[in-house]
Amino acid sequence: MNRPALVSVSNTSGLAGIAHWINTYYRLTDERKVDKNSELVKTVKQWVDKQYDEGRVTVITDNELVVVITDCCNKLGIVL
Repeated sequence: MNRPALVSVSNTSGLAGIAHWINTYYRLTDERKVDKNSELVKTVKQWVDKQYDEGRVTVITDNELVVVITDCCNKLGIVL
């Protein structure tokens, strides 16, 4: 599948960066895009921060983000 270039998600990523990653990766249309105030974005950011608080030093992989986002969407009742 042809995907556009993505930003990396790491300990320096803010809510806006995570929202951008989600919008780009899932190719969300304007009316479906998430922003930094989205409960999904906030939940993913908490997970990312916890990874680095626990000693992680590498960037989060796309596959890891997909798993976390899928889990968060299921728990929050969100469909991307």
